[in-house]
Order: sequence, then structure tokens, then C-alpha cells
Amino acid sequence: HFSAVPKYGARKTGLFRAQFLLESVNNLKSRLREIGSDLLVLHGRPEDEIPKLLLQEGTNEVLTNEEVTAEELQVDSNLEETLGPKNARLTKLWGSTLYHRDDLPMPVSSMQDVFTPWKDELEAKSRIRACIPPPSAN
Repeated sequence: HFSAVPKYGARKTGLFRAQFLLESVNNLKSRLREIGSDLLVLHGRPEDEIPKLLLQEGTNEVLTNEEVTAEELQVDSNLEETLGPKNARLTKLWGSTLYHRDDLPMPVSSMQDVFTPWKDELEAKSRIRACIPPPSAN
């Protein structure tokens, strides 16, 4: 993904963003190890790598962030196809936005061509959910 160059000639992920993502994942892995946990980092296509893990771990459910873009939805669809024969399911959880979509005071479909008035109304009529506490060794 980091080195892929789409047909339009631009990298999908710039060098600085790629470096930031790699450093962030390494930091998360280190922090999890400090509390007795870990983070498994794999390289490959999710639909190829995740089913291998199911066989090793003996589980039948995969949790993922619910996506909205065509490319990511295609990956989810491919993953669901590979999980089906293994009697496993893909459970999607919402987490892509500062406001949870269930907490919006009005439907996203009410957004007009100009975003700012909708955003201003959203900020005036809603609140951001409290953060869940970080994991601990206990």
C-alpha cells in the first residue's frame, strides 16, 4: 500500500504519512508490551492474512472498523467471502469520526452543498462521547 502508485501517478500514501503511521504502530506495540499485551503486525492483504490467523487461534469472529470508501468496502467484501467457508463472521464497528453517527442530532443526508452550516448546527446540538480508558496491566 505504501509503495503502490495508482494509475494517476501519485502515491496512495506519502512518505511522511507512511513514516508517521509506522512510528505510531511501533509506539502502540511498545506501549501494549509494557502492560503485558502485544500487537500483531502483518504485511499482506487482509483477505489473505486474517483467515490464516483464525486457523491458528481457533476463533470465528473478526472485528473491524466499519469503512465507507469503495476501496475499503471492497476489501471488507473480499474478507467476508474468505471468512464464509471457515464459518467465521466479520463484525463491523463504527469508529471513523469524532462524533459517533448514532449521536448526530440530524441525519447526514440533511447536509447541503456547503458543509459549514451543517457542522455549526452539529457542534451546537451535540456532544462528543467520553473516551474509554486506555488498557492497563490489571
